[in-house]
Amino acid sequence: MFREQGLSVYSAAWRALEADDSPLAPLTIPAEAEPREGIIRRY
Repeated sequence: MFREQGLSVYSAAWRALEADDSPLAPLTIPAEAEPREGIIRRY
């Protein structure tokens, strides 16, 4: 994942945590975080 983004990986460790599989609520973007005039929002 990191190398696909062009980032170097020197070392890493992950640990799986137990959690339920319920879906997350959709993310919302507050108005102050929306792009300003002249900035193009890309999806």
